Amino acid sequence: MSIKVSIVVPVYGTEKYLRKCLDSLVEQTLKEIEILVVNDGSPDNSQAIIEEYERKYKNVRGFVKENGGMSDARNYGIVRAEGEYIGFIDSDDYVEPDMYAQMYEKAQNDSLDIVVCDTIAEYPSHSYVMKGYLGYAENDVKDYIIAYPNPPARIIKASLMKEHLFRKGVWYEDLELMPVFAVYTDKIGFVKKPFYYYVQREGSIMHQLKYNAHLEDLFEVMQNIIDAFKENGVYKKYEKELEYLAITHLQRSGILRYVNLESAEPLLERVHVMMRENFPEWTKNPYLKQSSWKFRLVCLLGKWKQYRVLSFLKGLM
Repeated sequence: MSIKVSIVVPVYGTEKYLRKCLDSLVEQTLKEIEILVVNDGSPDNSQAIIEEYERKYKNVRGFVKENGGMSDARNYGIVRAEGEYIGFIDSDDYVEPDMYAQMYEKAQNDSLDIVVCDTIAEYPSHSYVMKGYLGYAENDVKDYIIAYPNPPARIIKASLMKEHLFRKGVWYEDLELMPVFAVYTDKIGFVKKPFYYYVQREGSIMHQLKYNAHLEDLFEVMQNIIDAFKENGVYKKYEKELEYLAITHLQRSGILRYVNLESAEPLLERVHVMMRENFPEWTKNPYLKQSSWKFRLVCLLGKWKQYRVLSFLKGLM
């Protein structure tokens, strides 16, 4: 039986959530899948759970490696994957049972290298849909570039994924890699349904309030994205999309992440400098005009350096 989709599951410290994650995979309606569960040196009892699922399900393959972080664990699974496409799931998340059947069918019907779905951000008190397809752009490739760069909300042709692995040792590694795939292929499409459940937990790296040097990785990552499009001669073609990507991740999310940190001023100033140097007229971006009023308000308050107001609004979000 040929494997249609290989699903890579990095595991570290998620014993409490792992069964729900793996259950959602072994119950997939698409049967021609393999599930590569990579124990990234997890200190809890996750390995016992992985071995249990290995014994019970023939398509579950377990691996144990020294801790190297999310990117390293994903890469470990990628190079060992045998499927036509590769998907990812974080081990504290879960998916709908027909996710991979519908996404693989879309890929086959339209001869696509990448297929993206919607995501449900699930909090203890509420949830909301993060659309993979915003519908702002004139074609799917441009819409892909500005989409939320969540690897688990997509399947990627294995031949493509194996040529472009995640960079180890940085934060924002998803942002650094996912949009850049548009440089290498225009065979990109969407299934406009929410299949992936992104479980929001306290203590997540991206929700920490204390300063960490890796918070500054965002600037290097954004520059690397810009450089990749320039080096491949398509920067002008996608300049407005890259501008909106910077608006989203620097001007909006970056400022909101930095605003409550101790000694936030240097980071906030770097946002302004990078936006000014690369996209001096970003307030005229056509996708910004299509964004929600809340999105636009946060961006403009950041531009005007109204950090106290932003800190207050962040507490209400």
